[in-house]
Amino acid sequence: MNQLWNDIQFIKGVGPQRSRLLAKLGIRTVEDLLWHVPRSYLNCSEVDEIDRLEDGASACIRGCVLSTRLMRTRRGLQIFKALVEDESGHITAVWFNQAFLSRQILAGQEIFLKGKVRAAGLIREISVNEYYTISKQDDDHPILPVYPLVEGLNQKALRSAVQYALTNYLADYLDAVPAEIRQKYGLYDMASALFNIHFPSSREAFLSARRRLAFEELFRFKLRMAWEKSRKRDNVGSKIQRPCTDLIRQVTDGLPYRLTSAQVRVIQEIFADLEKPLTMNRLLQGDVGSGKTVVAALAMAHTVSSGYQAALMVPTEILAEQHYAAIKKIFASTDTIVARLTGSTNARERRSILSATAAGEIDILVGTQALIQSQINFGKLGLAVIDEQHRFGVRQRAVLGSKGEATDTLVMTATPIPRSLALVLYGNLNV
Repeated sequence: MNQLWNDIQFIKGVGPQRSRLLAKLGIRTVEDLLWHVPRSYLNCSEVDEIDRLEDGASACIRGCVLSTRLMRTRRGLQIFKALVEDESGHITAVWFNQAFLSRQILAGQEIFLKGKVRAAGLIREISVNEYYTISKQDDDHPILPVYPLVEGLNQKALRSAVQYALTNYLADYLDAVPAEIRQKYGLYDMASALFNIHFPSSREAFLSARRRLAFEELFRFKLRMAWEKSRKRDNVGSKIQRPCTDLIRQVTDGLPYRLTSAQVRVIQEIFADLEKPLTMNRLLQGDVGSGKTVVAALAMAHTVSSGYQAALMVPTEILAEQHYAAIKKIFASTDTIVARLTGSTNARERRSILSATAAGEIDILVGTQALIQSQINFGKLGLAVIDEQHRFGVRQRAVLGSKGEATDTLVMTATPIPRSLALVLYGNLNV
């Protein structure tokens, strides 16, 4: 078993109680802990000298706590003060209504402070808005991580757990990116990236680590999409190989305009996919008004003329009405039966549509998510068309496709997507 999957409670210094707190942050395994990246960093090497602080300045100070005291004013305000010294001088750090700090900030501790300075003569105070106590092991790292926390968990404990995991478990981390790819793009190996995202030796090291982790996420995502694509292509499709060209010609001739060269090219690509024994899984991207609906209609004509049904799913009832009207008009000169099904369809009409769809009497069914309800059955679904696909989840798209045997899928979007980004995001589709 991979040691990175070990329960987090067995990390030194964690235990059952602290592991429950970590679980609230989504940290349940050692790997989760390594991927719990800091929200910010504390550069302990870039601090202000106390004797050079000016009134009203925002300052970062590192020093030793000489003494502390908790005071209460006549009005009940609690003020906690700590006298802090560096090599240049000393300053009084002030917190308001945080009496619990008297148990956490103690004389002799090394501390890092951020806040606003008030200086009058030789008296200097800093109103603290952020502080961190620094342990001896922190001295090995001039840049310290600051993590997202939950109540009951502090930076010191989490930092210590991360350091232990980095020291004892990084050797078990298998790098998914081959060495030749890392070399080609100048990427850290994962062990170096994880270490430097938590404890970077410099800003450059942090940027390189962040770049590698971003690459890792996209690389894994791309692998997953490629696997999905190959899995779907391994399915034998609906074998739409001999369409009746008469229907396609009727639809094309009935259009009030000529198809553009881009539409013709895309239609030919889709037809070629539909005529293969493997399932089609294609993304059609185009601006509003670019003619995606006509392309989809011709794909559906190809399917219907081959003896199969087609379904068009859209996210809203308004879009369903618009597409239904458009598809009806496109197929008006043919015998193709087009129906629509939405949440507003009355019970009587709904029963009629369900029965006709199951019997294969409806050639094209246009609708909303009502199409993926369990009561909807198709006699012979060959093509699922999904418009504004980003409005649907992966499961919803899969459910519609599952209503046929190895159904071909065409998803459409008007969202402007650069081709390179589309190839990553929709790597399981042909774009």
